[in-house]
Amino acid sequence: MGDRTQRRIPSKGHVDPFEEVLKELSAPVVGADSTLSRRMIVDDGGIGLGQIENLQKEPRYVGEIEQHLHEKERAAREVGGDEFRQRIQMVRQDYAALQAQAPYVRSNPASAVGKILGNSVTVPNNQQREVARWVGEDEECLPITFTVQAADALTPQLIQTQSVIGVAPTRPYAIAQWGSSGWFMTAEIDICRGTQFTVSASSAILTLAMADMTAVAPGNLAARALTGIISFMPCVRGTPVQRSVYIDALGAGAFSGRIFIPKFARSFTVWRSDSTQTISILLQQADSTAAYSVARAASALETTQTPIYLAGDVTYIQIQNTGAGATDIRIIFDLNL
Repeated sequence: MGDRTQRRIPSKGHVDPFEEVLKELSAPVVGADSTLSRRMIVDDGGIGLGQIENLQKEPRYVGEIEQHLHEKERAAREVGGDEFRQRIQMVRQDYAALQAQAPYVRSNPASAVGKILGNSVTVPNNQQREVARWVGEDEECLPITFTVQAADALTPQLIQTQSVIGVAPTRPYAIAQWGSSGWFMTAEIDICRGTQFTVSASSAILTLAMADMTAVAPGNLAARALTGIISFMPCVRGTPVQRSVYIDALGAGAFSGRIFIPKFARSFTVWRSDSTQTISILLQQADSTAAYSVARAASALETTQTPIYLAGDVTYIQIQNTGAGATDIRIIFDLNL
């Protein structure tokens, strides 16, 4: 008996069924998992059996155009062919893909929902108004930006229309508090034309205030509309943060009272309304002994000054008018915020 695997040589024009099966089974196909496979024939006792062997594990490359057409077709099936709804569905699919890569995270902490984070209030002379308060959990510590501004900015037009009675001088400032459950920091800052700065904390309180102007303008005390907010992102552009102290009409030979160094102050400058009056700046330690002093000579005009830096042991300063006439003094502290 001959070999079972021996095949007859087909005559001309005759199609061998075995060759057709072999050709079909040897052709590459794409499986459901998009991996390239190949069918192979194995000789199992003379019987050809089709088996699958994976040659590649990498997914088939899909170009942007093909992917777009595929998503468009899928969106059309989901919305019933309406082109407008189809476009919306595609946008939603894109958003879902982005959301899976980088989930959206709100910048405001959960404990800030429903809290008052800012307001605009009218503050009378020598009064304070709280405009924002957030007390969170310590694990919610994040950047907090304080932003303050005078809502009723004194424009040239406003000053001109009130020039008959005069515009009452005002000195608005803000009290910023921030920290954690263990401790709160406090800083007083000038509002000026508006300022903002960023700190890190898990709680924050913002209060707007007006300095007492009774001694300066007793018959013309004004209230100001002030605005303040706290937000939970670092400010893109900050402004120099300062705190001013005012000494009105310091007489010849007189000493000012003790001016305690504001919190976060690192340096200061002193400005005179009458720069022809000489002054002496005394920097004192806590026990009232002198740390150092700076003399300011008479000049025709106050010009740009070199800041006077504060040593760590300086607790307060005093100004003595060593000139022959009275002068107003402005001390501007540069805050390290």
